[in-house]
Amino acid sequence: MQQLVDTEINELNVNLTKGVVIPTIAGINVSDIELTCSDGWVEFGLNATPEFFEGVQAAWGFWKREVDNINAGMFETTPYFAYGETLFLQ
Repeated sequence: MQQLVDTEINELNVNLTKGVVIPTIAGINVSDIELTCSDGWVEFGLNATPEFFEGVQAAWGFWKREVDNINAGMFETTPYFAYGETLFLQ
């Protein structure tokens, strides 16, 4: 078992040294990220472009409007509806 884990971890580390492509998330490009792992903590850095800040601003505005609408009572909350044995939030 240990040999299998060691083999898989070594393969994973080789693949990760090539880099990982991070997709655009909600229109926000978060490429060129640097992570430095230390004992008990992780340091995070990225290059921020004007487009990054525009995407963050748009996302923040969306969530602010959603919270304002919820606080204004524009949405009714129904805890769950059942579909077979699966429960869904509404």
